[in-house]
Amino acid sequence: EEKVHILTKIGPDFAGNTLLEFYRRAGASTSLVLTDETARTSMAVLPVFKNGKRGCFVNLACNDGFTADELLGQLDHGVESIAS
Repeated sequence: EEKVHILTKIGPDFAGNTLLEFYRRAGASTSLVLTDETARTSMAVLPVFKNGKRGCFVNLACNDGFTADELLGQLDHGVESIAS
């Protein structure tokens, strides 16, 4: 059985906990999710207004500090855990 593995970085907040719960309920593996105890979970809000126009509001939060070393380290960890 193939499984989806989520690789992301979240904060220890309501948004991060909600995402983790959503992924788990969907049957995805969250073993590669990093939690940054010093940052909030990144958020994007994309409203559609009554006149049909759209907006985009983004708070990068955790994404601002998601380094290439962290990403590659998690990928290495993921390959090892999936292979075993």
